[in-house]
Amino acid sequence: MRLYELCLVGRWYRDALEGRGGGGEPADQLLRRIENVLGRARAASARREKA
Repeated sequence: MRLYELCLVGRWYRDALEGRGGGGEPADQLLRRIENVLGRARAASARREKA
């Protein structure tokens, strides 16, 4: 799920930078969403390593 979400938000971010929309959000907010997805993926990976 995180890979799909990362790809989707990444595309919106690229579109926002190129002036083609961006899912209706400004580029800076989309960048924060990308960082959030990556942070959740890191946390999930760390939990798996401990198990």
